[in-house]
Amino acid sequence: MYDSSYILFLGFWIFVFVLIFVEFLVEKPKLAHSKKHHLRVNFGFGLINSLMASSLPLSIVLSANWALNQGIGLFNWIHLPIQLTIIGTVLFYSLSQYLFHRMVHSIPVFWSFHKVHHTDLSYGLSTGFRFHPFELVANIIFVSTISIAFGFDVSTMLIYESLLLFFNMVLHTSLPIPKPLDQAFRILLITPTLHRIHHSNDKQEYDSNFGIDFSFWDRLFNTYLSQPTREQSEDYFGIKNYETRFANSLDEQLRLPIRDWFGQTNSKTKGR
Repeated sequence: MYDSSYILFLGFWIFVFVLIFVEFLVEKPKLAHSKKHHLRVNFGFGLINSLMASSLPLSIVLSANWALNQGIGLFNWIHLPIQLTIIGTVLFYSLSQYLFHRMVHSIPVFWSFHKVHHTDLSYGLSTGFRFHPFELVANIIFVSTISIAFGFDVSTMLIYESLLLFFNMVLHTSLPIPKPLDQAFRILLITPTLHRIHHSNDKQEYDSNFGIDFSFWDRLFNTYLSQPTREQSEDYFGIKNYETRFANSLDEQLRLPIRDWFGQTNSKTKGR
């Protein structure tokens, strides 16, 4: 009999490959062909980060369980009804991820890592894998700290993080979504259409729609952008003036933060 972690792992990868296959079937042949160049880099990051990504729910669960055993953390002190604890756990965790996302866009040392996610010149489900390993380390440390401080409910975090693994991939899909459905979902959630704006190479657009799940954080903190400011053509995504050959190189992407720190650049202009 298989344990739940094996079923989650297998189900996740089946889900990913089915969606990517559908992306290639639905998109225009020329666009689908251009995306082949970024798959190698993105799945390279996926392989490198797979152990770290799979350990993220475990890290949160362990930190939340440690806080419970030690009797520390907000929800372990005030003893709310379980329903309120679950809601509080989801909302405070979601807010912390929103704030982390804004932080990696605002602080240069963190942006140098997060920029890797934005150098993808194409946009599709595999972009959801494209994170520098050290950004994931920073996220694990940040989330674990928040988990302890708030005393997140252990079971809620295990379920919620598992759902977010799937939701993150859906968020990056390039598949078209019927407008009425998108408009309905975005009342509560960040939709792929909204997140696609966040991957623009225009600063006004990529400094918007920071939520990883709920859209109301962006509305509350005035970072919500409902429509792109220009047409989402083939040159819409990535970092402006960043050379294609570096964007499609796994080695160069892994070294990108170091190049930034030492004043080197693989683009015609420096900075954001």
